[in-house]
Amino acid sequence: MEELLHNYPNNHKKGDFNYVSSASSGAPIRVDNDLFAIGWLSKDYTNTNPNLLSFQLMRDALVIVYNLPNLENPDTPLNFNSETVKQLYLNHKRWDEVFPDQIKSYTPAKLFTRPNGSGTRDVFDNKVLSGETYYEANTVDSSSAMLNLEPGSIGYTSFADINQAKNMRVSSGYWNQKKATEDNIKNKLYELWRPFTGLLKKNYKYSAEIAGLLKWIYIENPPEVEAIFKKYGPRIDISDPVNNQLQEWLSGWA
Repeated sequence: MEELLHNYPNNHKKGDFNYVSSASSGAPIRVDNDLFAIGWLSKDYTNTNPNLLSFQLMRDALVIVYNLPNLENPDTPLNFNSETVKQLYLNHKRWDEVFPDQIKSYTPAKLFTRPNGSGTRDVFDNKVLSGETYYEANTVDSSSAMLNLEPGSIGYTSFADINQAKNMRVSSGYWNQKKATEDNIKNKLYELWRPFTGLLKKNYKYSAEIAGLLKWIYIENPPEVEAIFKKYGPRIDISDPVNNQLQEWLSGWA
């Protein structure tokens, strides 16, 4: 979002747009209290507040990443699903117990996760571990740390992080035989994804400026917008049913 705002030609004028990063869980109340014009959540969100309007901007995949134990071929491809990840995270199985045909060393998996409250962890806990939130794992605060795990480690991060990484020590796992690619995510062939959800207040004092920004992103769609989504993940079109409310709201602004 910060990059979109940087490229938005009407920024730094009336209703100046600034981007503030904070935990996803704080977005709804801050938008409702007029602290922010738009709040962003990196996860699904069911809006029950009649003052707010929710919409979805893009799809971002969650990718299981790993750095295999020493003496193993670091380029060994691994296919994960919910059961294999649970065996590692919840049952503390060794690498060779979960992947006996590909890994031979008797090495425990070093488990890594993200902090409580982060959208990335919410997706992992709910979609991968089926709602289990109490497990022992090392917590890292940044995607950079997750992309540079030591040998024998497993963790997870977003497709956007991997897509932009210049250097990383980890490999990207498959999920149910599918690789996280832009096309697979866009067409929902890669199943482990989350939406980037937006929230706005319908009667916010700068609603006209917010409408202009969202029309630029969704409807005008200039080349610089296309290029940004190419980096971060496929956009969810304004015509998608999840954006019906947004489409109706934008139609009220010339």
